[in-house]
Amino acid sequence: MNVLKLVLGLFVASVLVVFGAQNTQSVSFHFLFWDTSAVPVVLALALAVLLGVLLSWVVSIPGRMRGRQQRRALKREVKAGKRSLPEEAIEPAPAAAPPDAP
Repeated sequence: MNVLKLVLGLFVASVLVVFGAQNTQSVSFHFLFWDTSAVPVVLALALAVLLGVLLSWVVSIPGRMRGRQQRRALKREVKAGKRSLPEEAIEPAPAAAPPDAP
């Protein structure tokens, strides 16, 4: 799995480098009271990607915290020996009835 992540990361990085080399024109941004002068397209794209990564990381924090709490609670239960098997697993299955003899 780690090799797949490495290959995918290298591929994405290569695509971004090629994109940056081919798009050297400049753009300007206007947002509310904030104006920028000419900025390369690659810099604007990199800033947008970093902002997206940061935003997705922040949004995922509650779910990660909830999962961490559940794992801790389950580890405590297992360590304390409170976790038990379902009743079906504890009780033996009824024996099969013998076939009717003539």
